[in-house]
Amino acid sequence: MELISQLKKRELAKERNMLNSKKMTLATAVLVSVSALSGFASERKQAVPEPQDKLVLAESKVKELLPLAAPANNSKVSKEEWLKFMAAEFDRLDKSGRGVVDVTELGPSTLWETGIAKLGK
Repeated sequence: MELISQLKKRELAKERNMLNSKKMTLATAVLVSVSALSGFASERKQAVPEPQDKLVLAESKVKELLPLAAPANNSKVSKEEWLKFMAAEFDRLDKSGRGVVDVTELGPSTLWETGIAKLGK
């Protein structure tokens, strides 16, 4: 009788070990899946630029244009002067006079290389 009891205890211990092993395998699989999904989401989030990135990328180019918009003998540019300058530049680039500029017709730009032209679309 005692031998049967010991055998049952051993079988129960084996079953518990198998069950614990299966639980550990399942927990590991869940952790790996969650880690992979969160990594994928993180990479995807980093790949999508924020709208403000467009402004950051353009800042150096705008700084190059600002002196051109400044009135003679003055180093300051008002918002009104800047907008007037940009409107005149837009009109100059609008060859058809339709109020639309096709940026692909302007030729190569370093802004295309940085990806600024594709942001926000």
